[in-house]
Amino acid sequence: MNLNDPSIVRISEAGAIPCAVAPHQLAFGFERLGLIALRYPYFCAVVVIALMIAAAFGIVRIKVDDSWSQLLRSNTPAYEQYQEVT
Repeated sequence: MNLNDPSIVRISEAGAIPCAVAPHQLAFGFERLGLIALRYPYFCAVVVIALMIAAAFGIVRIKVDDSWSQLLRSNTPAYEQYQEVT
């Protein structure tokens, strides 16, 4: 057993055990997705800009209805009491 082998983790001076997971595969290989941006930077920039434009169109369409009458719309006693008060 060679203690200078990178696939072996050195535990102590007495011995070593084989490494179960290589150091570069801690996230099951998902960390390699970041290398795509290094290999194709212009393509990734275009994709990011396209996603930002799509998100901008989505943000414009968001509407918030904060009226209590729409929230409590039913035939419950609480809604009838709210109608009487208003």
